[in-house]
Amino acid sequence: QAAGPGTGETPPEGFDPAAKLLHVRWPAVPGKSYQLEAAARLAADPTTGAPPEFLPVGDVLTAGADETALDVWVDISGGDVKQLYRIRIAESEAQ
Repeated sequence: QAAGPGTGETPPEGFDPAAKLLHVRWPAVPGKSYQLEAAARLAADPTTGAPPEFLPVGDVLTAGADETALDVWVDISGGDVKQLYRIRIAESEAQ
C-alpha cells in the first residue's frame, strides 16, 4: 500500500486522482514519531493461533514543533480494503 503525509483534506502530490484513498488523521505530540500499521485481521489465526501481524504502511512520521495532529493518505485501490489500522508510537532513530 502506498502512503504519504498530507496536509489536511488535500492528498499529497503523486497520488493517482482516480485512486481510492483512505485519509487517516490522529492527534500528535510535537517531537514524537508515529507509524501507521495495518493487519488483515484482529483475532488470532484460527488454524495456527498466531497473533495478527501488523505491517508498516508508509514511512515513520514525526510531529513538528507546532504540529498537534498528523495526516496520512493511503492508496487502497489495489489491495484488500478490509484492513485494521492502528497508530504506533515509533522509537526515534536519534535515541
